[in-house]
Amino acid sequence: METFLFVLLLILKILGITLLVILGIVLLLVCLILFVPVRYSGEGSFIDNKPKFRAKASYLLHILTVSFDIEDEDKLRIKLFCFRLNKKKQEKEEVFSDEPAEESGSQPVVENIAEKESEEKIEDLSEEIKEEKAETPEEKPDETTPEAPKEAPSGHKFTKKKKEKKEKSTKSPGIYDKIKGYMEKLKRDEVRESLALCKKQIGIVLKSVLPKRWDINGSVGFDDPSTTGTVCMIIGIISPWTYKHLHVTGDFENAKIELSGNFKGRIYGVVLLTVFLRVFFNKNVRKAIKLFKEE
Repeated sequence: METFLFVLLLILKILGITLLVILGIVLLLVCLILFVPVRYSGEGSFIDNKPKFRAKASYLLHILTVSFDIEDEDKLRIKLFCFRLNKKKQEKEEVFSDEPAEESGSQPVVENIAEKESEEKIEDLSEEIKEEKAETPEEKPDETTPEAPKEAPSGHKFTKKKKEKKEKSTKSPGIYDKIKGYMEKLKRDEVRESLALCKKQIGIVLKSVLPKRWDINGSVGFDDPSTTGTVCMIIGIISPWTYKHLHVTGDFENAKIELSGNFKGRIYGVVLLTVFLRVFFNKNVRKAIKLFKEE
């Protein structure tokens, strides 16, 4: 009896340890997904009418990397532990297309035999068709039997369709009525509160997703000096928000665009998850969705 209890306790101990290990691995993965950010960066330029752009995103100490380059032939590259995942089909086909020259020499002989057999079959079929035509005489239409008069199309179906269209038009509300109904729904308190919440959460998402560091440098010039002046005016208007990042001057003598820039940022999974949960479990958002689903 004591040995049985000892074995049972030992089995339970092993099961408990395995469950704790599995839970620890799951928690570790969840923490990595939520709290380890996805880092991204990029740089580009537009000089002498030649655009250049490179971007890269990495996760978990560059274990997973995604890179994009306009000048590269592949453009998009996805790597996991330094192993490329999205290889081109051409590279795979080139590996399997290396065959010995002896096999290629036997192909035309097989093709010639197949062509001869197909030609013989076509000749046999044409001879059989000619014999059947010679045996069966041509049938002539009887002149005595008059042709049956064609039935005139009845307009009963068209009247039915018109009635159905009229019934549908009377039943279905017009565009003006639909717009009026939507405007009345937008005036409700739950819809207003849900829209305000969504607006706030979208701002939080954009703030966390947009790059933290970005810089644009260069000069801009056009054929017409007035367009160059308008561009400089727009840069001056937005300068209170972009004076640290945007450094672009106007060139009134030369018509050319020379720009270069770079950016860096991070995306945290915790922020996206919290925003989703706030919107999804909000009562006002659910009520607003039900209102707009109603006919």
